[in-house]
Amino acid sequence: MGIFDKIKRGKSAELAEIYANCLSQNDFRAAVVTERKRSERSSKPFLLLLLDFTQLCTSSKNIEFSSGEMNLSASFEKFIELLGSSLRGIDVMGWYDRGKILGMIFPETDLSSKDALLDKVRAHLNFALGERRSSLIGMHCFCFPAANNTCDGEGAQTQNERDELYFYPESENGSVSQMISCGLKRLLDISGSLFGLTLFLPFFIIIPLLIKFDSDGPVFFCQKRVGFNGRTFTFLKFRSMYIGRDDSLHRDYVKKLIHDGAASQTAQSDGSGAVYKITNDPRVTAVGRFLRRTSLDELPQFINVFLGQMSLVGPRPAIPYETQEYELWHRCRILDVKPGITGIWQVEGRSRTTFEEMVRMDMRYCRSKSFWLDLKLIFKTPFALIGARGAF
Repeated sequence: MGIFDKIKRGKSAELAEIYANCLSQNDFRAAVVTERKRSERSSKPFLLLLLDFTQLCTSSKNIEFSSGEMNLSASFEKFIELLGSSLRGIDVMGWYDRGKILGMIFPETDLSSKDALLDKVRAHLNFALGERRSSLIGMHCFCFPAANNTCDGEGAQTQNERDELYFYPESENGSVSQMISCGLKRLLDISGSLFGLTLFLPFFIIIPLLIKFDSDGPVFFCQKRVGFNGRTFTFLKFRSMYIGRDDSLHRDYVKKLIHDGAASQTAQSDGSGAVYKITNDPRVTAVGRFLRRTSLDELPQFINVFLGQMSLVGPRPAIPYETQEYELWHRCRILDVKPGITGIWQVEGRSRTTFEEMVRMDMRYCRSKSFWLDLKLIFKTPFALIGARGAF
């Protein structure tokens, strides 16, 4: 039994109410997710304050304190009482990591309030636990959204990106059901990618010959993409463009599509409607147009899936300069799940949907993802490819 498990409920009704408002780990993490999603929509910031008691709990077994100091459990009760009485009605307190990290959520609060907040909490700690014990408690305060909330895609995560993962506790596979679900998905990915690589092996021989015959340059197109939790990886495709071409055309298109989807529609030459993708791209080779229309250029991504960088089913991985144009709520599509080869957008929409419609499709998958949904989308994908609607 840990030190904090020994804490008794307060005798007074006021203290009992404070303890009732100290949420369990599951409830507090759910509150973090709820507040993050509210902030993504409203753009109103909030602070997440985490108090790490790990060192204190470890040291308390080896350090003798003066007889005048209260025992740790009683001191912590005093701290909770002081802290609870100073919180606003909209603030939330609970365990981010039970018995180790206590968390507090301060809605509609930005970094300008950070120092005053830390000073107040530290003062409560010093008063309740004493300066010696208080000095062993780590204090970490994070703001959402952060000042720099984009991924640069140039390598490992920055400290800011790692800190921001505290706002995505649902990405940690803590429960047994989550672990089983992730295990089944990974098993499906490994078996499916091996099957795909074996089935399409002749294409891995024929397509490189066609690419080399059609234009100079490498067979594979390698690009940094943003995947699960904002981590970058090397994304593989068969090359469909001439080498050395400027990407400014695509950068400009992506910016217009995200900020003003309707303005970036392109009518098809056959008059069959509007699409939301660059058509008749002069950078694309003759073979590349065929590969793109049939989606055969995507085959090397089975390698990404086998390596665990992607999944068979999930949102398409984002280009780093694309994420720089994202609104907060757009980022859910690349942070919540692994990117995939196919998904709801590929089966139901492709290039005939607006960017926001695509994001909503991806978010719908994130909310309802399951092993059976993945199987359903995988089996529907060949029919979507045969129709080739929205493919360019």
